[in-house]
Order: sequence, then C-alpha cells, then structure tokens
Amino acid sequence: MKNSLTAAQRAQLEALLVAQRRDLEHRLDAALGAQGRAEQAREDLLEGSGSGDDTAERESEREVDVAQAGLERAELAAVMGALARLREPAFGLCIDCGVTIPFERLQVEPWALRCVPCQAAQERRG
Repeated sequence: MKNSLTAAQRAQLEALLVAQRRDLEHRLDAALGAQGRAEQAREDLLEGSGSGDDTAERESEREVDVAQAGLERAELAAVMGALARLREPAFGLCIDCGVTIPFERLQVEPWALRCVPCQAAQERRG
C-alpha cells in the first residue's frame, strides 16, 4: 500500500523525533547523575551514617529512578528506530495490515508501528 505522508509531514515528524530524542537523552544523563548520587548515599548508609528509615526510603527512591530510566531507555530506542525508518517508503504504514497510520497519530506517537486497531489487537494478545 502507498504511504500518503508528504515531505512536509515527514519533516515535521523528524523534528518531533529529534526533539524527543534530545529530551530523553537529557533526562537519562540527569538520571545517571542521580544514580551516582544515589550510589554515594547508599555507600554512606552502609558506613552507618543514616538511619534505617532513610535506608528504606532511599532504596525505594532508587528503585523508582531505575524503573523510570528503563522506560526512558525503551522510549529512546523507539525514537531512534523511528528516526532510522523515517526515510524508508514504508514509514507510516502499519507493520501488521499495511494501511497508512494517520498523520494525527504519528504526531502524538511518531514511533508508532501500527494503526490503532492493530495496536489494540496487539495489546489484547499481550
């Protein structure tokens, strides 16, 4: 099936993806700095400089930070993949049914691989 994305639409999606990539890279860099600080705090605690309540709270915060960084890494991978596919003729076509993914959907999620019905079916399958 032929993709109906115009050159201007592709350029707009590329700008969105580049901005998203930049934002994610910045957040991941900040998270890595926070992880370094969290590790230092953990070492301080192991040396006995913190209370037991602080230890549990800091560990919980660290787990949240690690989980958030994992989500951001996955999103960054999706963004990078979309940037790599952007120049391909099949960009914007659903990988399951081949129909054009509406531009409005791509504006919200430019790394989308599926149209809404196929994505919903994919999510139901787990």
